[in-house]
Amino acid sequence: MSEEARDNTRGTSPQERVAVREENRAGARFRVFGLRSRFGELIDLSARGMRIRTTRRWHEGFTRRLTISSGSRSVTVDARCIWCRQDSMFSHTVGLAFEQVTPEQATVLWDLTRLHAEEKAQPLGAG
Repeated sequence: MSEEARDNTRGTSPQERVAVREENRAGARFRVFGLRSRFGELIDLSARGMRIRTTRRWHEGFTRRLTISSGSRSVTVDARCIWCRQDSMFSHTVGLAFEQVTPEQATVLWDLTRLHAEEKAQPLGAG
């Protein structure tokens, strides 16, 4: 979160801070089903990043190269761990930001999102 955004959240409730973070998030995220990488199951996906459910903890700031594929469509991107939350003994949810996505990679990410998005899905956080 930028310094300016942080200043704007002082003295606000947790719900208001979440709303500010959502406003600052670039790009819509879509819940996806049946999409995996070798690191785990994707929960949601956008052109800027994703959430993934995995069995191991990821350390914040660490970057990994991962491939997301479905049938003949695949894309390999570098993703930096922004946060990691332990859900249970062997389950972690990880928030990742893609690094230096090319226009070609963004096109494939959008294609995979459309193929695997929940039917009639709206961007997460929308209405």
